[in-house]
Amino acid sequence: MKNNVHQFSQFLSARGESRSHEVLPVNLLSSHLSLFLMDLRNKDGSEYEPSTIVGYSSSIRKHLSEIRGDIIAEKDFPLAHSTTMAKTKDLKSQGLGNLPNKSDPLTREHEQQLW
Repeated sequence: MKNNVHQFSQFLSARGESRSHEVLPVNLLSSHLSLFLMDLRNKDGSEYEPSTIVGYSSSIRKHLSEIRGDIIAEKDFPLAHSTTMAKTKDLKSQGLGNLPNKSDPLTREHEQQLW
């Protein structure tokens, strides 16, 4: 979680935001978080898995809730939430997030071989 928050802080600094993420208004945080999630990539430039995007969003919101002392829900971050959902949907359409180790159901032939 700390790494996610640190990356978000670096993103804010790179965008010229001089205030700490801990004091920004929620609507501005939502906008910044949305942009951060859209730009989020692995170090090699490849896309993260969809579940990683959701994890980043959740961990940053959790951190903000703990620091600020108020509960920040998804409804307080409508832009960030819609961005998270849109990006995960797009990544899944690209084949990311599919379960490569998912087992296929047994066919009748395979079932007969077992007995």
